[in-house]
Amino acid sequence: MPSFATSILRSLGAKVSAYGRKLRHRSGVWQTGKVILLASLAVVLAAFLLWPKAQAREASNVDTIMQIAQVFGTARLDRDSNSSPRISAELDGFAYTITFFDCGPSDTCSSAQFVTHFDVMADQAKLDQWNGQTAGPRAYFDAMGGTSLAQTTQLDDATGPAIVMGMIGNWGNAVFDFAALIDP
Repeated sequence: MPSFATSILRSLGAKVSAYGRKLRHRSGVWQTGKVILLASLAVVLAAFLLWPKAQAREASNVDTIMQIAQVFGTARLDRDSNSSPRISAELDGFAYTITFFDCGPSDTCSSAQFVTHFDVMADQAKLDQWNGQTAGPRAYFDAMGGTSLAQTTQLDDATGPAIVMGMIGNWGNAVFDFAALIDP
């Protein structure tokens, strides 16, 4: 008695040998199934390989970063004097700006600079202490007679929105730490 698969192949008009599977693998139905299976695997592989690139593109988009900044507090989008996108935001009472650089036509940018200004004029020893202990944001005396904290970040390195959320959260931690250092 032929197998169930042999019965199906015979009903579809395939020439099937009762002595083995050799001819079954050469049938048109089997070949079509193989092509469909391989095409499906190729589509899944392509989607798997392209997914990180799509997320990275989303992570460097100004609108996406604006939405993430709004999770942490108030934020508004405007443009600076060079027409670069800029987010002015607040994080637990501390105002900060994110200015974007090297932006494309769809407001996808390759880098951003986080800046917070403090009205307090820190002494040089505290700035040296901060700049000597951390590899992150740098502190400096600004032209407004106060102290600022700034950090430039490559958005090309951000593989997804979760990384950007971590960047903003880390920025907030650095601002709190710096505020505690200069105004105990």
